[in-house]
Amino acid sequence: MRYFRSAMALIVCAGLAALGSAQGITVWIDCQQVRFQGTQAQRLQGRVMVPLRGIFEALGANVEWVPSKRTAVPQKGNI
Repeated sequence: MRYFRSAMALIVCAGLAALGSAQGITVWIDCQQVRFQGTQAQRLQGRVMVPLRGIFEALGANVEWVPSKRTAVPQKGNI
């Protein structure tokens, strides 16, 4: 029964992702659409680029920008 629920959730997520892709690029994590602030996901030279800040924050991590190094530093707990 547990595997059946997981399979159904996966099918629903795939269906929702297909609906969103008709209008542009959408990113889903655990059946939740990731909403990016500022720069959106985009296709560049045949590749899909996504803002990692939005991905990390959707996964529950905090992201700090270090301007001197032009680097984003994600952290979740002690990781």
